[in-house]
Amino acid sequence: MRRNREGRTFRGSRGFGFVEVEDASQQKEAVEKVEGTLIGDRKLSAKIANEMKEADAEEAAKEAQKGDAAATASPAVTSADAA
Repeated sequence: MRRNREGRTFRGSRGFGFVEVEDASQQKEAVEKVEGTLIGDRKLSAKIANEMKEADAEEAAKEAQKGDAAATASPAVTSADAA
């Protein structure tokens, strides 16, 4: 677990991110440029995200909160702690 500037713990990267662009042509260009690019030994995948329906977004937010609550409730053990 890592801590942000305010001292709250959070998990590291979940392996995805979002980018906003002005229009559909910029979306297509961005996907074409990024898709399949290697960073280290990992291949990037780029897709155009679809907006969730409001009910689906609320359910996803509830599930994310459950996962975050479980992560903050259990103590993190690092290799330094185990030694």
